[in-house]
Amino acid sequence: MEYLKIDNGSNTMRIFSKIEHSLIHWVNNLNGGGITSEECIGASCHWCVSGLCPRPRHMASVIDRKDEHCKLFYFGSQIFKQIEWYIQDPNWGNNDWKLLDNHDVTITRQNQGINTQNIVWVEYGIKPLTVDEQKLINDFLSGKCSVAEDTSCDPDMCSKCGTMGEIKGMACICKSCGNLIWGC
Repeated sequence: MEYLKIDNGSNTMRIFSKIEHSLIHWVNNLNGGGITSEECIGASCHWCVSGLCPRPRHMASVIDRKDEHCKLFYFGSQIFKQIEWYIQDPNWGNNDWKLLDNHDVTITRQNQGINTQNIVWVEYGIKPLTVDEQKLINDFLSGKCSVAEDTSCDPDMCSKCGTMGEIKGMACICKSCGNLIWGC
């Protein structure tokens, strides 16, 4: 499986899947420094219990316009919020995520580390997928080069009242009594 890595400068792609959401913890790597991401598993999550708040992570399947390969693209809230702005804008998506079906998305990355800035823009003008691009996507989705991993973050049951919780930002909140089930 190939993954899209955003480089400094312009990065153009076509998002062709639903954007999936999960929560992760950024933790110090004990084997030589740096940090690593750990998937949040909800109420029993070791990192949540120890007080480390999870952060949202998003994933979509894309065609990378640099090499025309299908790839998985993991990204944070900075990029997601900008894509969401286009979707919600009445002059663009008018709250219809199908906007992404006919437009390429370009992310321009500037700087690195904590100073990283990502600027997202959806290209103007409708550009339907070509027959070759649709075949590439169909091959990807049919399992010839797909991933069967579940990246969603499931809510848990409330210990107070037994009602299913609902994911809100970086937490799971009981729909009935408002109890914080896990998260921050």
